[in-house]
Amino acid sequence: MNRSLLKIIIIILSISIFSCAQKDATKKSTLFLTTNNGNLYSIDLLTGKCNWQNIKNTEDTRSDSYFRINNNTIIKSYENGQIITFNKQTGEIQKKYQEVESIPENPSIFMFAQYPLVYDNSFIFCNLNGKVKSVNLTTMQPNWAYDMKNKVFFSPVIVGDKVIVNSGYNLCAINAKNGQFITCLKFVNPLVHEPIVNDGKIFVVDEKGNAFCLDEDLNTKWQFEVNSYISDTRYDEDAKVNVSGEAHIQILNGLATGEKLIVLGDAEHIIGIDKKNGKMKWLANIPIINWQSPDDVALVNKNIREDQDLHSIQNDKVGVLKSLQIIDEEIVANTSSCIAVYNSNNGNLKRKKFLFNNEIIGAIKATNDFYYYVRKDGVLYKLDKTLKTEIIVYKGINYKPEDEYTSPYIEIE
Repeated sequence: MNRSLLKIIIIILSISIFSCAQKDATKKSTLFLTTNNGNLYSIDLLTGKCNWQNIKNTEDTRSDSYFRINNNTIIKSYENGQIITFNKQTGEIQKKYQEVESIPENPSIFMFAQYPLVYDNSFIFCNLNGKVKSVNLTTMQPNWAYDMKNKVFFSPVIVGDKVIVNSGYNLCAINAKNGQFITCLKFVNPLVHEPIVNDGKIFVVDEKGNAFCLDEDLNTKWQFEVNSYISDTRYDEDAKVNVSGEAHIQILNGLATGEKLIVLGDAEHIIGIDKKNGKMKWLANIPIINWQSPDDVALVNKNIREDQDLHSIQNDKVGVLKSLQIIDEEIVANTSSCIAVYNSNNGNLKRKKFLFNNEIIGAIKATNDFYYYVRKDGVLYKLDKTLKTEIIVYKGINYKPEDEYTSPYIEIE
């Protein structure tokens, strides 16, 4: 695997995983949040008070931000090979599992770069030594192990009794009960995100922006080829004509699935795909600052410090796409300096909000008619769906700002 692809994968892993369709959130009132230095929080959204926090900020337990909630338990993995279960109500440590394999030789690569999968009173995880393992939640003893013979960067998913694992160029199905190999599908370009399971189907996207819909036996139901719909145009000086070529799509955010739609995004685009047949429905752009637009200039002026002016904003980009969510009839996207909401039927931009100086770190999480996110000042905020009223929820979120690859991860129940 070349260094540029590895860098893309690590960047993708920093993006909190918000790719599933949102469920009814009317009764959700507790936000669980973890950060890249291992701190884990439970915050009451009705009062803004911290129910509990577990500080695990020690050198040998640096972690990615991902975790899994299972009934009354939070399951979280750490760089040193630990997987720890916490009581969801109190934050107390319940049990620990210690991976006995050696840490990969590259210190910048983590033993675990994903959250565990829960299946039949066991958690299933992949590690960077290429192993897929099942561990009993009660005894913390291994059930089975399968060797992928390749590093696994992404979280496994479950469909039926099959564990689906992305190992880069291959998508493999393994029996969740006994760890036996079932089948494998090879791809031309590497898959750069975890698979998504929705309505009994498996959806994946490769680094070029091609998307695939598979059944649980990894048979292809449809394939979306991005260059059939999108191309780049350049001007040929010799021929004095515009020439079309392949689109230079580089996926940095995985698929999000809804009832009828699938969306994916790269540094500039958001693509809407018909979930039933894999045909493109629309193409939208991630907002940039239009200096000719009085509305955009007003938005920028509203979000810069008093000692700044418009010339302090060096370019018209607003950061790399960090999350995509499909909520009812809308697509919600965010970069570090922009939140944008699109019409899911046609991709038209409905509203946007620019944020500068105090950028968003990681992805936003939408629920209860608000968007929740952590900004660079270590404060958890919520923003109403009109993108007009921002409210402080909780102050004092600790994270490592120098770590560009991992960001806070949020789940709300």
